[in-house]
Amino acid sequence: MSASKSKPSYCCLLNSEEACILELSSIDEIVKAIVEFRPQVAAIDAPLSLPEGNKPFRTFEYEAIREGARLLPLTLKGMRELAAMGRMLAAKLEAEKLDVIETHPASAALFLGRRNTVELARQATGLTLRKDEADAITCCIVAMLFIAGKCRVYGGNPRFVLPEKHASRVASSRSCIKRVLRCNYR
Repeated sequence: MSASKSKPSYCCLLNSEEACILELSSIDEIVKAIVEFRPQVAAIDAPLSLPEGNKPFRTFEYEAIREGARLLPLTLKGMRELAAMGRMLAAKLEAEKLDVIETHPASAALFLGRRNTVELARQATGLTLRKDEADAITCCIVAMLFIAGKCRVYGGNPRFVLPEKHASRVASSRSCIKRVLRCNYR
């Protein structure tokens, strides 16, 4: 998800083994696409809450960091803006009775034994994707692993989710996503 109004956000909708990557320009477009698709769970690449006071991280993030997550401090202006957008998106999706989780694609890729999301997406799809597209694919992989019970949940509300480290065989399997489409949404 992009905090910048001038930069698009990428959304990946995964249906069985086929992924559709959408380039969207507003939260309303993201909500409409996800609500029409009705996924089992929506994994959002943005903080869905802020820490108390002026702390850099939420309490549950410290445990994820100890386990190897590479998170940016939420005291940064850009991260606070991203969190505001993430909270707005989550609220709209939850109002539509959709299950929402928060994830961090770069950390998810590390937990799955890959250096970055582009490498993970290449392994899962056979394609070399742009970083924003690879982040969207990684969110789908995390959602798929969450549904399969192969993720660790940090915190309660919001649920911050990263893959269990032993889940790498599932996510990096070439059969994970058979086909990727760049779809138009308008």
